[in-house]
Amino acid sequence: MANDSVIDQYLAHYAEPEAAFARGLVHKTYQNCLIIPCFDETENFLSQVLPRGIADLLVIVVINAPVSAPQDAVDRTAKLLAGLAGNTSRTMGVIPYTAAQNVDVLVIDRVSTSRRLPPNQGVGLARKIGADISLELYQHGSIAEPWLYSTDADATLPGDYFTTQLEDEAVNLFGFHHKSQDERLHAKGQLYETYLRYYVNRLSYARSPYAYHTLASTMVIPVSGYAKVRGFPKRNAGEDFYLLNKLAKVVDIHSLHTPRIELQARASTRVPYGTGPAIQHMPEDPACYLSYAPECFDELKAVLENIRSSEPDSPWRSLEVADKALQVLGFFEFFTRAQQQFKSSSTLHKALHQWLDGFRSLRFIHEIRHEYPDVPLLETLGLLLGTRSGDYLDQLRNLERAS
Repeated sequence: MANDSVIDQYLAHYAEPEAAFARGLVHKTYQNCLIIPCFDETENFLSQVLPRGIADLLVIVVINAPVSAPQDAVDRTAKLLAGLAGNTSRTMGVIPYTAAQNVDVLVIDRVSTSRRLPPNQGVGLARKIGADISLELYQHGSIAEPWLYSTDADATLPGDYFTTQLEDEAVNLFGFHHKSQDERLHAKGQLYETYLRYYVNRLSYARSPYAYHTLASTMVIPVSGYAKVRGFPKRNAGEDFYLLNKLAKVVDIHSLHTPRIELQARASTRVPYGTGPAIQHMPEDPACYLSYAPECFDELKAVLENIRSSEPDSPWRSLEVADKALQVLGFFEFFTRAQQQFKSSSTLHKALHQWLDGFRSLRFIHEIRHEYPDVPLLETLGLLLGTRSGDYLDQLRNLERAS
């Protein structure tokens, strides 16, 4: 009942208008629902994304373009909409996909001239529309499972995606790997994935509670947790990072290392940062690719050790380098207030860990870079992993599975 109340309150006060409209269009029931935002994608993307043999599924496709998008990208997206939904002026409609297996596609038009997304809300708003619709349909009995499955149009889902056992009441993050038929893009995608895994590996080394990957294409979110944090942030990039940062404070984050989702390694400028822009701007020589110095994470580890040993009546143990970054972030003002407010060690530690969350941990790393500038990633991994050659990406994957 408590979860129902949280969901009802969210739908009443925070859901996008499309959620209420969708309830009047969906007259069948489905086991699961999959959410895909779609901007400037190929017309046959669904055949690539969906696993074979799927059944009992509603796919919510939010076909969108920001008002600031280049006209050629808008034209391609509008063509995709027409190919999927036909020439219609309706905001949304249900399209049969595989009738025998009860698979349908709910198409939402946010690409037509009067329906485009605000430039600063972009993909975050598109995901929120899809997720809010899924939540509405779950709450009214059209979706059986209490999960919001989220992915992207450049993903290929594994055959056992919908049958994989999930951790109850937790965000489940599927495994992933980047691939491309283009050798050059494949190599860049592998290098970018190496960077992602290096960052999570070092967060784990520092014993951060926020050591997980933040890719919207791999996320399965419990409906109650989604409602508690008021849904996807309406941002034009990083919406997955900020959503998980909020979710980590109310539910567990559970990493599923297998099965793995295949993600296309491709260059893109559709969003200001993320995989596409990283590949777009990556140097041709992988030895020149820079990332955070390992000393940055040594400093973060020292901060987190301080937090775990903090007491309500004891002063902060001074850290010569890290304290400068913490001062910029406003940590010491919060620390003083927290010591006054929380009178047990456990509640104080929880408050401090929630303050130094995934976002502030990243800000801390960026501040500490003034002391420890970026260094070549592959050189760093050679030192950390104890080898000057070899497949660093596979080694990092193995370390994740082991941990």
